[in-house]
Amino acid sequence: MLALPSRTSNVYVRSYRSIAGLASLRSSSSFCQLPRTRRTLPTASTPKWPLPAPGHHITTTTNALRNIIERARTMSTETRTRKNAGGTSDSAEPPVPPPGLPDLPPAPSYPCPFLTDEEIMTYLDPLYLKSWTVQASNPGQSKNPAPELVKRFEFSSQPPLHLFLNAVNEIESKENHHCIQETSTTAVTIRVHTHSGLRPASHPEEPRKGRISPGITLRDIRFAYLLEAVADGQKEPRLDVTPEEQPHTAKAVEARRQKTSQEKVVG
Repeated sequence: MLALPSRTSNVYVRSYRSIAGLASLRSSSSFCQLPRTRRTLPTASTPKWPLPAPGHHITTTTNALRNIIERARTMSTETRTRKNAGGTSDSAEPPVPPPGLPDLPPAPSYPCPFLTDEEIMTYLDPLYLKSWTVQASNPGQSKNPAPELVKRFEFSSQPPLHLFLNAVNEIESKENHHCIQETSTTAVTIRVHTHSGLRPASHPEEPRKGRISPGITLRDIRFAYLLEAVADGQKEPRLDVTPEEQPHTAKAVEARRQKTSQEKVVG
């Protein structure tokens, strides 16, 4: 066996030792058990929270609609209960007419009968003292001529006028009865009559449908009373026409159907 030079032998010995050490390291348990964890980055398809079950939104919407319907049924039942007990659907009490006017008359169903002589004496005559008049309807505002209640409400400034007009709109909505408003800077003229009135029968066999005609009914009286109750801040009304010049019978009221607003008819 040939002997290698000492320097070369040392190189070989060191190389051998390095290779032997690496082999020993690979065979050791510490090298084989190195952690091999891998960090998983979140992607757009990876949700960060649990997704709702299929149909979740549909179920939620259905439950909400069911709750709304149930509340509406409950409110409707309470409203019918109050009406059957003689109350109103609103929690607030109806406005009380101002002094000088009788109690608020009931609202008849449509078509409403024309005022009788007794109703005119009881409900209409007191309105004459509040500056209400009976005039013929304006041909440009009403399709068929009719007698109607008319009054001009005057105020000292615009704010009380605006408050009054808001109250008029609210009364129209609650009463299901509408008027004509002729507004100026600080005043408004109210004209009201019933389009679906019911005149008296000319003979016992006259059909009800043929008697429907516009005129003044208890609905108009009731509407005027409610306006007087909310007309806060109005100026003292002027009696351009005295109560004696106003109609006091059903026949005299009917005579105003064809008269102009400037003409006066003593009833």
